Amino acid sequence: MSLTVTDADGRSEPQSLPTHRGDYPNVAEWLDGVDSSHWWVRLLDTERDPAVTPPTAADMVLGPLELLAQAVRGASPKRLDQFVSSRFRDPDPANLLSARLELLCAANLASRHVPFEFGGAAEPDLTWNPGTGGQGWLEIHRGAFSVFDDFQQALDKELADKGAILTVRLDEWPLDVRDRDLLLTRVSKAIDAAVAVGVGQASGTPPGRPC
Repeated sequence: MSLTVTDADGRSEPQSLPTHRGDYPNVAEWLDGVDSSHWWVRLLDTERDPAVTPPTAADMVLGPLELLAQAVRGASPKRLDQFVSSRFRDPDPANLLSARLELLCAANLASRHVPFEFGGAAEPDLTWNPGTGGQGWLEIHRGAFSVFDDFQQALDKELADKGAILTVRLDEWPLDVRDRDLLLTRVSKAIDAAVAVGVGQASGTPPGRPC
């Protein structure tokens, strides 16, 4: 993994690049108006770098999510609007994994033409074959989503306070961020250097410790 920090005031006028929104209409519609801090919104708004050959890291998250959303919308289950507003649009990173898992389960039922509905308050998250002898239900527990996203969020305030922009380039999506504190220190020093001289600074993962 490599990271480049740039002084926001020292950049040349940026060219307008397309984002990922137009490629994932269902996800974009469900997240319309949601705060930009939401992880999926951040991916939707990520510009497509001409130097990066698709699929991008955003494509690998949003592509499957779009297919799931399309399948579930086609089934028109009860309380879909409630699921979207209360769980899919929830900006808490700890709830993103459970929302995606719930959507996956719902899409699986939809693909098999099994009647199902989303749960309301004090009800299971999903119920299939409701009101029949074959009724079943599923409750999905909440949990943490992404250690890498946590790493990025740890830098957000410092970047905003110092007027810097962090560009992250990944060879593959990391499941763990090793030596996290050391990497945060290295990036923090790169932020200070970029702001001081107005020139981008590169920082990689510690030697022998890939993300």
